[in-house]
Amino acid sequence: MNKGLFFTAMLVSSAAFADAATLNVYAWGSYLPEASLKAFEEREGVTVNYLTFENNESMYTKLKILKGTGYDVVFASAYFIDKMGREGLLAELDHAKIPNMKDTVPALLGQAHDPKNRYSLPYIWGVTGISYNSGEILDPLPVGQISGSRNTRNKSC
Repeated sequence: MNKGLFFTAMLVSSAAFADAATLNVYAWGSYLPEASLKAFEEREGVTVNYLTFENNESMYTKLKILKGTGYDVVFASAYFIDKMGREGLLAELDHAKIPNMKDTVPALLGQAHDPKNRYSLPYIWGVTGISYNSGEILDPLPVGQISGSRNTRNKSC
């Protein structure tokens, strides 16, 4: 991913914007490495004001109190994006100003929480793998009981 679009490729934008020289980011604690923040500041000529929250509920409460103002970029879990968008706590993204959006894996766009990507773009994507030591676990649970579906054996979830 182009580091110049480091933040825009993963953002959920707050409804109010700070001055152009400061980027106010509200994210999970220790979510972004300090070295990445410093490199972004140097490359883009901005100061990143990095504030953290411990859970979605505290993030949501603060944004609600501030009426969606005060932050340029907010890292919210998918299930909060729809709610915050409906409540007017998020600004709509201008896709024309995010040229690297074209590099996003198409299957990651248009998710149920934001079908038109009006408020968000994917930042992190991954899968969960479960492994075990068959010498220690002699009678493992069937895959379907672990993942919730018997149709997931040897497949991506």
